[in-house]
Amino acid sequence: MLQSMDTRIEILKQEVSAINEFLESGVYMENSTLNSPFLPPVSLEKVTQFEKKHTIQLPDAYRRFITEVADGGIGLLSLFTQKDEMEPTRVWARLEKEFPYSEKVNLYDELGRLPLKNNDYDVFKNIYKNTPEFFSDFLDLKAFKEDFKSKYAALHSRQLALFEGEYFFQGEHFYKELYEKIVDQYPFLPFHYNGILVVNDYGCAIYACLVVSGKARGEIWEIDMNGPDFSPNFRSDGKRMISYLDLVENTIQFLKNHVNRGWEKYEF
Repeated sequence: MLQSMDTRIEILKQEVSAINEFLESGVYMENSTLNSPFLPPVSLEKVTQFEKKHTIQLPDAYRRFITEVADGGIGLLSLFTQKDEMEPTRVWARLEKEFPYSEKVNLYDELGRLPLKNNDYDVFKNIYKNTPEFFSDFLDLKAFKEDFKSKYAALHSRQLALFEGEYFFQGEHFYKELYEKIVDQYPFLPFHYNGILVVNDYGCAIYACLVVSGKARGEIWEIDMNGPDFSPNFRSDGKRMISYLDLVENTIQFLKNHVNRGWEKYEF
């Protein structure tokens, strides 16, 4: 039977207290992230101020955990940076804008679904001539053209002198470099990372993120920058993590699985 949020919060309070007592006993675990104790909760007033500043409302489970139980610990990141209590510890884009995904995606596969086929320069020409604003999501087209002009001006000075203007930007070299630039930058464009708050850094460029805006709001997603792959995170029982509490409970279970000695007297 699914427990209520109130019940889960009360259980987590007890487990967090026991874990901190256990960690303070001097036990050291090989997984270093598990050695950092849980931090005290933050005030509801500070969280409300944060939400107003960033024009968002944090998912209820996350909001309750960090204000009633703990603001991070055993690898879970604190909401605030140490330097600025109104800035999140780790965020890559705009929190108030929607996270664009609801199912697993590889960003290079996603790029392949756009009307930008490799070496299909006719497609590029049509887009460039008819709807150049299409490229605004991918790069600064004006700056790209200036860079391209500077790069090839010496080699094509005669062409520049004869044709000037747009003709210089309609050759195969231009469209090839435009495609390569988009492919190179696409996985790192900010709109992929809107609406997510990084809540755990697993290392090796893999992160757990809480979706705060968009269709998947409240869920925990794993972002592997080695792909880059975006995918919903799953609990140890195979169910999708639809709440921050799922991540906390999984992390605590992970700690228990890595404790080899000295924990028996602690009730967590």
